[in-house]
Amino acid sequence: MKKLLATALLFLLAVPDAWSDPHPQAAEIQAYRDTVMHGLGKSMKATSMLVKEKVDRRDDAVHHARSLHGMSALLCGLFPEGTGPDAGIETRALPLIWESWADYETACKKFEAESKRLVEIAESGDFEAFKAQFGNVGGSCGECHDRFRAEEE
Repeated sequence: MKKLLATALLFLLAVPDAWSDPHPQAAEIQAYRDTVMHGLGKSMKATSMLVKEKVDRRDDAVHHARSLHGMSALLCGLFPEGTGPDAGIETRALPLIWESWADYETACKKFEAESKRLVEIAESGDFEAFKAQFGNVGGSCGECHDRFRAEEE
């Protein structure tokens, strides 16, 4: 019996610490999340260049709107439980995301709805309305950042 217990104890000590990890792929999920968010930021910046008429590419508005809307559908799924600061990974995501999941989900859905409306307006060809709606998209994006993301150090 002592031999069995000793063997079991050695086994538990030798196995990687997978059982205590809040999410077995937390670091990989955080890296993916970070990449998606950076892509979303780049898409927002490119769309902003259209809206500010820094480039004369109004025909691109539909493509940018669709890109933003497509990425908006990913947001809630990017934050599974166990992939926040409690996982011991470096992230600007505040614990409030998981503590107030319903509020975070509402913010995600608002961004998704605003970006969907941006697609509809872009498809209509009304560039002035597109510019106004892009302000709503940016506002919903900023609201989420203000509440659920830590400042850069």
